[in-house]
Amino acid sequence: MAITAQNIVSKPLADLRVLIANCEAFQQWVGVDPEDVGQAAGITEALGFVHLVEMNEAESLSAAQRKVLRPLAVVSWGDLSGTADSEPCRYFEHEVRPTVIFEAIKSEGESIDTAVDEWLDFTNNVGAVIEEMMLKQGAGGLIHFSRYRRQFGPARMDEKDVAAGALELLQVSFEFTLTED
Repeated sequence: MAITAQNIVSKPLADLRVLIANCEAFQQWVGVDPEDVGQAAGITEALGFVHLVEMNEAESLSAAQRKVLRPLAVVSWGDLSGTADSEPCRYFEHEVRPTVIFEAIKSEGESIDTAVDEWLDFTNNVGAVIEEMMLKQGAGGLIHFSRYRRQFGPARMDEKDVAAGALELLQVSFEFTLTED
């Protein structure tokens, strides 16, 4: 039996996940063609690339297998660990502000000639998703947000991590302030 989001703590994350999956820009970025599979199937397929809280990525997967899982988005409450250098979790603030991390593999396509092209390709895709989220929010029962802000990135994973077998990733994180319907 699958558990569903039902309250003020879990539902905003699930609803933001659905908003992202509804964006044709996100669907196209992850390789879903809604014209081929239909709108509803495109949303369902895109949901597989929008993860709640963390990416459920098995450590046993090879780098080649992990590449197929990206680009992706992770919707969460931000840094849940809380350290001496960071703010504590935001569960009990008056505003609801989940975080979305967009992540992609460092581009290897023929049209990517330089690091600048790589950044532009990544930020163009993320920007198209954010712009479409702004247009679609609140329509057809989708969640509203009053504002968003970039938290970090775009950033590239450290080369030392790549040398240890991790993928070369591009990431950017946004915080969304959600509003009542």
